Amino acid sequence: MASDILIVLRSEHRQLRLATERCSRTARGLEDPFGDLRAALLGHLEAMALEVNPALPENIDDWLSRQDRVRSLPNTQLVSAAEATIGLERDQLLPLLQELSVPARRRLGRAFRIRREASVRAHIQATAGRRSVASQSELYELARQAGIHRRSRMTKAELHRALRTAGHQDAGA
Repeated sequence: MASDILIVLRSEHRQLRLATERCSRTARGLEDPFGDLRAALLGHLEAMALEVNPALPENIDDWLSRQDRVRSLPNTQLVSAAEATIGLERDQLLPLLQELSVPARRRLGRAFRIRREASVRAHIQATAGRRSVASQSELYELARQAGIHRRSRMTKAELHRALRTAGHQDAGA
């Protein structure tokens, strides 16, 4: 597995782009493409702040403040934040990283991958505890109690969405 930070970041950018594309598709069941993108972007920004940024000769951006902003962004702005991060890194960061020695880039790539994976795992575990996994019949019963029309024709994802739209507390993810 390649560990040069330039290769790792290009691969990371491809993964973030794929995650943004999944956000434009309809989610099925308990999939949460925006939650997955948020976790990937937060992990990426944390690894940038703690591993890559200190190795650079100048401070490009305050990655931790970007991470705080991503936490509070609504889903509608999350995709543009990911695209802006990719563009900033491609245009400003990658040229600076090319100037580092190959051993330094390899150390940086390994450290980035380890930090990113740990951060994504931690974020997913933190948000997973807040999700409630209900069966379709349980969701149907909640929808009946909430007075949602056409509930018998809805899929599990549609029931989740309708309950959240109705403001029902037990709707879960």
